[in-house]
Amino acid sequence: MDCLTTFKIFTYYNILPKVIHTNLSTINVFKASLINLVIILNRISVSLMQFRLVITFSFCIFLSNLAQAQLGKYLEVWGGPQYTQILNFEDISADQRVNDLNRLNTYKFAIGANYIHNYQPNFGYSFGINYNKIGQKYDGITAYDGNSFDTTSTSIFFKSEIEMTYLKIPLLFRFNSAIETGDRVGMVIFAGLQPGFLMSVDKVITSPAAPDSLLNRYPNYNFRGNFKKLDLSMMAGVQVNVVLNSKFNVGIGLKYERGFINIENRKTAWEKDLPVEYTFPVSTKKIGKSDITRQDSKINSVNAFLSIAYKVGTVIYEEPQDEELPDVGPPQ
Repeated sequence: MDCLTTFKIFTYYNILPKVIHTNLSTINVFKASLINLVIILNRISVSLMQFRLVITFSFCIFLSNLAQAQLGKYLEVWGGPQYTQILNFEDISADQRVNDLNRLNTYKFAIGANYIHNYQPNFGYSFGINYNKIGQKYDGITAYDGNSFDTTSTSIFFKSEIEMTYLKIPLLFRFNSAIETGDRVGMVIFAGLQPGFLMSVDKVITSPAAPDSLLNRYPNYNFRGNFKKLDLSMMAGVQVNVVLNSKFNVGIGLKYERGFINIENRKTAWEKDLPVEYTFPVSTKKIGKSDITRQDSKINSVNAFLSIAYKVGTVIYEEPQDEELPDVGPPQ
């Protein structure tokens, strides 16, 4: 049956108009459904936009009331005790130079002053200058005194200590916790880098000491030459501040420092008769002068501190203006 015959049959029995009418009805229903779907989606889109604007507006109002007590510029002084180490894992491993060497708990102190700029309620930076006492205490047993080369002597128990002074410049990023206006307590988390400069080697003590006959040959030995002048470390910490008034706050905190650089100067040339206590690790007894190829020695410290800060100038912080929601009209 060809197309023309089919058309005639549909026309004769009045089928074609019914088919066309049926298809048109279906199309109209589909169009109506599509229009309703578009209206629903439009209402959802408008609702989501209103919700997003309300959330953004609420968040801005919320932030406007946060951490204003910590906003601004401060001058801070701080100080406190610190636990220090000169880390070199080769020092505490058994070798032929020291039969048994132990790092003892060593406590020194640090003080400093910082300039703090909290440029936003929750964020800021600081830099300053710190006076740090770094050191390490040891005790141990060596088979014999390397200064005398008397291998027939019995084992020698000794105690020793080295102390150094560093001037350090912390460059820190600060995150201030959210506190509402009127609150008096807030927390700060800070982290950054800290270049350091060796000012002096203040103390090298060994008991029992090297023979006077050796010590008298080096009455003014420059221990500072055994160490590098520059150091670089990372520093991170946490601090809790209490607002006293509009100008002053006090704080208590804890910070951790870990060195990146080997502080020992391996280019040092030892004199033949130099006391073994003057070689690495400096202050400890050994059966001979230390190997220049030994592992790196790095500074490690934990500092507990108290601080007082003075707010410089007056902070003007404008409240965010209310945002007008767009007029989207009533739902259709």
